[in-house]
Amino acid sequence: MRLPCFIGAVILSLYWLFLALVYRRPGGLVSCALAALAAASVTAAFWLPALLDLPFVQFENALNVRINYKAGFYSLLELTSFQPAFLDSSAGNPLMPPAFTFGVIQGVALILCLISAVFARSREKRLWGLAGCLLALLLLALTMPVSEPVWNSLPWLHFLQFRFRLLPFATLGSLSAAAFAIDVWPARHQWIPAFVLLIGAILPPFPYLFPNLVSFTSFWSVEAVPGKSVIGGQEQDLDWDFIVGTGEFLVRGAEMDFAKGVKQGPDATSLHWHSPHQAVADLPPPSDPFLLRLHFHPGWAAGQGAVLEKGTSGWTRVSKRPESGEQLEIRWAGTSAQRWGETISLLGIFATAVGFVFLARKRQPFVAVRTQGAQNAESWGIPKVVVPLTTGVLLVLLARYAVDMYTEGPYIWNSPPGTVPFSIQGDPTIIGDTSTAQMTLLGWKLLSSPTPKPGDSIIVRLFWRANQKTDEDLHTLLHLYSPSLKHSWAADAQGAIRIPTKIWDPEKYYVDTMYLPIPLDVPPLTLSLAAGLTSSTHGRLNVTGSDSGLLHLRDIDVAPIRPGLLQRAKPSTESSADTADGLRLQGYDLASQGENFTLRLFWETENDVSNDWITFIHMLDGHGELVAQFDGPPFGGLQPTSRWHRNSLYVDRREITLPDGLVQGDYHLRVGLYDFATGERLPLRPRDAEDHQFEEGQLLVRLGFLSTEGLQDSCIICSGEQ
Repeated sequence: MRLPCFIGAVILSLYWLFLALVYRRPGGLVSCALAALAAASVTAAFWLPALLDLPFVQFENALNVRINYKAGFYSLLELTSFQPAFLDSSAGNPLMPPAFTFGVIQGVALILCLISAVFARSREKRLWGLAGCLLALLLLALTMPVSEPVWNSLPWLHFLQFRFRLLPFATLGSLSAAAFAIDVWPARHQWIPAFVLLIGAILPPFPYLFPNLVSFTSFWSVEAVPGKSVIGGQEQDLDWDFIVGTGEFLVRGAEMDFAKGVKQGPDATSLHWHSPHQAVADLPPPSDPFLLRLHFHPGWAAGQGAVLEKGTSGWTRVSKRPESGEQLEIRWAGTSAQRWGETISLLGIFATAVGFVFLARKRQPFVAVRTQGAQNAESWGIPKVVVPLTTGVLLVLLARYAVDMYTEGPYIWNSPPGTVPFSIQGDPTIIGDTSTAQMTLLGWKLLSSPTPKPGDSIIVRLFWRANQKTDEDLHTLLHLYSPSLKHSWAADAQGAIRIPTKIWDPEKYYVDTMYLPIPLDVPPLTLSLAAGLTSSTHGRLNVTGSDSGLLHLRDIDVAPIRPGLLQRAKPSTESSADTADGLRLQGYDLASQGENFTLRLFWETENDVSNDWITFIHMLDGHGELVAQFDGPPFGGLQPTSRWHRNSLYVDRREITLPDGLVQGDYHLRVGLYDFATGERLPLRPRDAEDHQFEEGQLLVRLGFLSTEGLQDSCIICSGEQ
């Protein structure tokens, strides 16, 4: 939240500078400056500790963050899709508002702006409206694959880390577009589009305004969150203060290897967490001092007179034991910057309210309505705007209270156990058995395109129900699977469902949204999207009729990558060559993995391919003698070359396993194509006649110096020259 605040401040500063250079109106600039000061004071609770508390965290690691943005782009369907907000009393974790889509009403505002530009008489107003549209479209484009060259050329963009951080700023552009679209209407009727856009923006998230926190957190009414969690089949300690991603917000002095479990930390007392801000620890035998398994931060405080200070390896050292009791209470007390920020925010809210009243008194006439037995409102100095404003606030609060009290209707549903009150796909399926745990997959919903391209993400929402209480946490599996080859082209084993299965209520259902990035070298095939559950003790839970422990959801048709300047996957080594049958080799990647290699061949189809060609890969020594060969059709024969689409890119991935007893020396690969039926070879014709990566119609790939000990001097990405 703090990073978007800073980005928004930069955008508004540029806007203020634009006004200063173009309009040069001192009164307007002063008003903007006062508004900026008020906004800064109101938001001080966010930005002040974000700045002053930076010395407490390893923020310098953020400069080295490299996010795989290619797997994080939005598709057009994701940006325009809209998930209606709802509350269901039968849901264990109700869906929250659709925060990661642009929204229908924002899209309507852009469309109305473009239409209004035709009828607008004021060139200046048309400029502001179209500028808002352009800003929104530009920021939306940065979240889509078409912007990949921009991300490649502007390396500082990776600092954003997450694609959805650009969406709020696209909304700023839609606000300007909406204001212009409203202004074009006649003055007497401007309330009509304003009312439509306002209601359209408020209604979807309305149930989540002023939420009843008890209803949202009732599923966490447990005594403590356990101190252990099972991730990837291994038991790990669960600590709320661990940030195990890139470590940019890991506290100062804490080591990332400890956070990830790579290194064994010093002996320390574990905590039992009641919430991210409160925990208790069982006191060890009398010793003074002792370590807590908690990264030290000055914001933590202890009860019962205990004193906390920095200890070994970044852990928290208890230098003075509690005066009484068998447990030590730990709570987040906050830093001085946090407390100062909260105070300034409260003062800013008060000052902003006073400022609104002052402006209203300055610009609005006073209410002149008299009632019998009551003083004139004018004598009190009440501006006209206060009455409708107060009435509107009271109506909103009353409507929100009615939503909480009403148990039926468009916002709050009460579905019977084992059902979901809206349309989902699939039939209820039991996963697991009585010896493990039994869960029912009530259904699922595909939120992304059914024909994604490599580099896109498949987004699936799963709806689960526990058949009975379980003693361990289960983990969701999502695979892009080839049943014939029993091979997963993409897989996601989510660490844990948002609500741990240990505390699932069998009378409720639980929502699990999963994101499955598709690797760039996944072939354009029809693959199975399959889901399942796994546990640390029993592995994959049984699925009736499946020997893989996966339940088929639906077929996914992976679309091919389009070649050209903007193609998503490019070879590290360019070796361009044509053939006589519509195939063109762009190049290859060669990567070493231990004592083996992975070779990726990039084939482009310019026209239709007539034959089913087999790829041969021969491994030869320095004397030209054949040592091993790796022949086979592309993609395991799942899609022969005669069925390849024209004007498409196909990345054929091959695993090169070194033979045993390899004699020391230099080795290389010869790569080519031949017809399985006739044995006739299809020569590769290099576009550059001086390209030494080809010989006798074959591609030469140098492996490097190998010996019986394995790889000694191999290239991770080789040039192909001998």
